[in-house]
Amino acid sequence: MTHMQSGEVCFQVEPDHNGVTDGILSGSFVSGSETWFYYEFRSPSRLTTQTYSLEVTQGYTDNARIYILAGGGGGGASACGGSGYGGGGGGAGEAKILNNVSLYASRDYTIQVGGGGLGANPCAGVGPTKDGADGGQSRFYFTPDLDITADGGEGGYGDSANPDGSDGGDSGNGFTGGSDSGQPNGGGGAGASENGDNAATNQGGDGGDGIFFTFPYTSPTFGSSGNVGVAGGGGGGSVGTKGQGQVLYGGGEGANGGSGDGADPGVNHKGAGAGGGNNGADTSISGGSGIVVLMYQTGSCP
Repeated sequence: MTHMQSGEVCFQVEPDHNGVTDGILSGSFVSGSETWFYYEFRSPSRLTTQTYSLEVTQGYTDNARIYILAGGGGGGASACGGSGYGGGGGGAGEAKILNNVSLYASRDYTIQVGGGGLGANPCAGVGPTKDGADGGQSRFYFTPDLDITADGGEGGYGDSANPDGSDGGDSGNGFTGGSDSGQPNGGGGAGASENGDNAATNQGGDGGDGIFFTFPYTSPTFGSSGNVGVAGGGGGGSVGTKGQGQVLYGGGEGANGGSGDGADPGVNHKGAGAGGGNNGADTSISGGSGIVVLMYQTGSCP
């Protein structure tokens, strides 16, 4: 197949913000002798799963690039107050990079950006408050021809039994969260490219590695070009030494004994799992939201 290059058929798109004024960022960059354009679709808030639409108003391309990342899982926690098990770290959202994607005229594509999973809150007294919530799914699709889906990271578990036998959340990519190993400490959440570590004596498990998104322009979301680390797993909480989240990839650290809450992955740490808590926890230990990025060439347009 011959990929569309500059100077060939005109290709134009028009996004619909769906009332979210700051949810879509756009720009252009030059790669070699070619000019590319991009849209970054974001969640308007950390925990919100947001939907947008994109109309191809003219032409087609078989050369689009799509980066897609789902929301990370929230961190688990133990009982409210007192001393208890450290919670498991949240699993990272699934991350994918696709090249040579075909998009066609007169179609409205739907873009869904997954929100982060809410962190556990044992002190709330309602619902499954010891376990972090799963991250939201991200998608780029037009039924029935195209469906690019990234699954959200699993929330970390508290001191209740994990049916998978691990205390850290699994990643959306299918890597496995670490076990509590029979210790009063949480397992690490899985990253987008690696399992979470098991807990050890007096230490929570470390979160698994994420991956790099390589931006050929300065991304307004991340404020950086080149390799940007995303989707690291959260570290497990501990009654001793906290588990380390993958800081390079945004995973939150677990909580030390008595400190309460696991570390926040941070506003730009997309798709990252949150750190597990010890004792009580609050909604600050939630997973990072996802992102969907479209890059394309316009060809020869008047």
